[in-house]
Amino acid sequence: MSSHPNKVFVESVLEGLREGFWPWASTVKEGYPLTWDESKQMTLTPEKEEFLNKQLEHEVNFDRMSQDFGMELLPGMYCMPNYVVPKPHTDNWRLVNDLSAGLFSLNSMVDRQRITGFPLDNLAQLGELLMKNHRLNPGKCFVIWKSDVAEVYRICPMHVLWQLKQAIRIRGKLRIEQVNVFGRSGSGVIFILLNALVAWIAKYKELIECLIYVDDSFGVNEEGAVEWYELYDEDYTFQQARLLKLWDKIGIPHKKKKQLSGGRLTGLGIEVNANNLLFALPKESKERLEKELEEWGQKGVRKRVKEWQQLAGWINWSFNIFPLLRPALNNIYSKLKGKTQEAKVWANTAIREDLSWAREKMKQSSGVLVLKSLLWKIDEAMCTLETDACPEGFAYWYPSSKEGFVAVTPAGTPLTSIIFYESMAVLSALRDTHLRLPSGCKIVIYTDNFTTVSMFNSL
Repeated sequence: MSSHPNKVFVESVLEGLREGFWPWASTVKEGYPLTWDESKQMTLTPEKEEFLNKQLEHEVNFDRMSQDFGMELLPGMYCMPNYVVPKPHTDNWRLVNDLSAGLFSLNSMVDRQRITGFPLDNLAQLGELLMKNHRLNPGKCFVIWKSDVAEVYRICPMHVLWQLKQAIRIRGKLRIEQVNVFGRSGSGVIFILLNALVAWIAKYKELIECLIYVDDSFGVNEEGAVEWYELYDEDYTFQQARLLKLWDKIGIPHKKKKQLSGGRLTGLGIEVNANNLLFALPKESKERLEKELEEWGQKGVRKRVKEWQQLAGWINWSFNIFPLLRPALNNIYSKLKGKTQEAKVWANTAIREDLSWAREKMKQSSGVLVLKSLLWKIDEAMCTLETDACPEGFAYWYPSSKEGFVAVTPAGTPLTSIIFYESMAVLSALRDTHLRLPSGCKIVIYTDNFTTVSMFNSL
């Protein structure tokens, strides 16, 4: 990382690897006891018992969990409930911690204002990468590859003083979790900070062009461009093999069954066709989401903030196929702002209308996004406009017809926000072309404000 431009960021992550990460938490909050036991008795079937024994042995061997040390918490320790639950889409189990349980939960210690949000790469960026490769290499066939980090969060050690808060009780006896655990506010951010630096090395030191979605890395490779990967004793796409070798060099774990590639690949629950340039939403998934939207759009729906966030995440996932439906979440996000996870929120008229609108649009769609429809050249546009704005007013202009329209700043608008006026200029231009031109026309609008470009491009 010696040539990374953000030295302070690099050093903070290296310090976390050396001394253990701290999850932006305060352990001396007013009213919180020095020691707290929130654990509950775990009911185990023979299958769960077998899994748990293997899991404990594995974690202890990798120095990520302590041996048991008795049945009583020591001063300063906290113990949260834990369960053995089915792992989604598999026949396996996993050990989970409920870090939001009780009045004095670990998650309530975390300062959420200090946990930065990260815009993760998603299938929209993968689509752009696919189109870029097809544009630069017309007539070639491509494969998509996907590589997955194993035991994701648990490769990040936690500070020894925070480990005191990560006691878990199994069969009555206590152990200490020494690493980052799933389910805590900030756990994902800690891993993403680490993986961001790994991704930087991949891109700038190893020349691997890949996208990162938490623990998944995606890329596009020309068909037939492969490299031998000795550990798994087979050929992998050239960039994928290089990424696996980089992970080996750094010490990041991975498993053979999670390293995939092909002309058609399912990523984030959506089937991607690398050569027909199609994203397809499975029929069953589409119908389930439509049914859920119908239920949530009913009058009288009142749900916890946590449940609203889960719905919003599900809808957000569907935007890989339905990118133009993004405005459907605006009212949900504003309604949830500033509320605690357990607070209950009514579905007001605006939210119900948004969900009904999204559902109707989904029902009318095949559930297939044709990426080629997003790929066109500027000279294909039926019309081109230029816009600009200042605190006193804004304007748009048709260079071809030499028509221009200007307006003064409306009363009551934020005089300090140039983005507001730049956006209003673009919106005015869009509205004018909508009134003048037939539906489905391609339009190019130029503005000198990058934030406005990003906002309209992403909705």
